[in-house]
Amino acid sequence: MGCFGSRHERNDVNLDEGSYEPLLDEEDEARSTATTRNTSRNETKNVNSLETLLMKLNHSLNWRNVYVDLDDKPSIAELRTKLHELLNSASVEMGFLIQNKRYFEAEDVVDAILKVKSSLGNDLFEAVKIPAFVREVSTFDNFVLTGGQYFEPMMVNEDDDNLLKVFFFLISDPQTRQTMFRYYVEYSSLIDEFFALRLVTSTEQLRVEMYGSSCPSYWDLRQDVIRNARKQLEEFEEDFR
Repeated sequence: MGCFGSRHERNDVNLDEGSYEPLLDEEDEARSTATTRNTSRNETKNVNSLETLLMKLNHSLNWRNVYVDLDDKPSIAELRTKLHELLNSASVEMGFLIQNKRYFEAEDVVDAILKVKSSLGNDLFEAVKIPAFVREVSTFDNFVLTGGQYFEPMMVNEDDDNLLKVFFFLISDPQTRQTMFRYYVEYSSLIDEFFALRLVTSTEQLRVEMYGSSCPSYWDLRQDVIRNARKQLEEFEEDFR
């Protein structure tokens, strides 16, 4: 199906900085605001942080040799905790990379995460019950975007594998952090194969973008989500004027 961004050939995904200029007002809250980003000292720290994360992800490829018994509940719980900590660190780092338009490096982190999942195997990963990971938590002018990816396509409706979810995006209030509405990228194979971006609110669900049989990259999906979220919020504000 090929919808996961890290599985695209790099030549097929436009990650040039100019392609995402409309997003320059974003501010990533994943890192402390006390961090000064314009000094060479902090740039060195950032490089070291990414290298350290990639080393940890690479080291975790050996966990399959440590956690071998699916029936050992304490062992599985320990693995789940380690994975949560690792994925949380990865989401913080990816959020920072995205803010600084270092999209290729963010994809390197995604690739490393998926390698960890592959090394553990489906049975062990199902045992720890972690279906997805967060790519970023980014703050815009009037909303917070949380973007994430499922490790494996998830059924939208129970017992119906003709409609699957592959990415998700949550739009939250920047003050309360309550989710206002959400999006997910769905794949349908009922009659014709196609990908679509679905908006889910408290009152309705509707497809806001159709992509045909080829799924866009995470970055293009992200652009569509941001554009539509701004539209939804503008319409909401107009209704209360």
